[in-house]
Amino acid sequence: MVNFTNAGVLGTNETFRRKTRAPILRGREPDATAKEKAKMTEKQTEMSSIVNEFILRRVNTLNAQHLPPKLVQVVCCKLTPMQENIYQHLISSKAMQQVRDGKQVNCLSSIQMLMKLCNHPKLVAEDDPNAKSSGSGRNAGKAKVTYSEDDIKSSAAPGADGVNQFLPYVGGNGRNQPVFPEWSGKMFVLYKLMKEMRKPGNGGDKIVIVSNYTSTLDIIGKMCAENSWGCCRLDGSIGMKRRQKMVDEFNQPA
Repeated sequence: MVNFTNAGVLGTNETFRRKTRAPILRGREPDATAKEKAKMTEKQTEMSSIVNEFILRRVNTLNAQHLPPKLVQVVCCKLTPMQENIYQHLISSKAMQQVRDGKQVNCLSSIQMLMKLCNHPKLVAEDDPNAKSSGSGRNAGKAKVTYSEDDIKSSAAPGADGVNQFLPYVGGNGRNQPVFPEWSGKMFVLYKLMKEMRKPGNGGDKIVIVSNYTSTLDIIGKMCAENSWGCCRLDGSIGMKRRQKMVDEFNQPA
């Protein structure tokens, strides 16, 4: 971008990589020496002094002058008894104990599994390898789906074995079952908030819900459909042309 606006101001690509980019990246490494870190700071300051001459940044303090006051409310949602039981099951598993003892290098999947549990128990139950071979929920032997052993091993999250035993069997497979927001403290609070906001006479405000997981968006979208709440979904699978059209439609007055 700098070269596009001011061609050559940072030198050629090769010169920039060798004299600026490489020292900065080396100084950011965990094992960088004090000399390399000092060189990084020097190069960052040097580059900033050049580009700040023509880069215009719009910070939040400036945008706030043109926007209505923002009210931030942090709502703490308690786990339901079902979520608590699953949580205890997960952290007491052998796989999770290895993570807690530092014997498992990649602990991201375990952290993500606990985050999913906070959103809805179904998200963790989907990772139960036993469910992939014997249906879903208690005594769920009625609907059987066959998976290869490799599929089960590759898709299962560490410690998720047996999670489905904590979910009541309600018939059918997971995709055809209702959302059951009351299974999750967080999802139930969201459900109650949306239900109140969607009542006639409450202003017709539009709601934006953000999630790190597309699987959580799947559940929220299904909950909206079950309650006849109109919704649109924007994620990474939406192309640029369609994305802008969706944003414009959403921003239109109700």
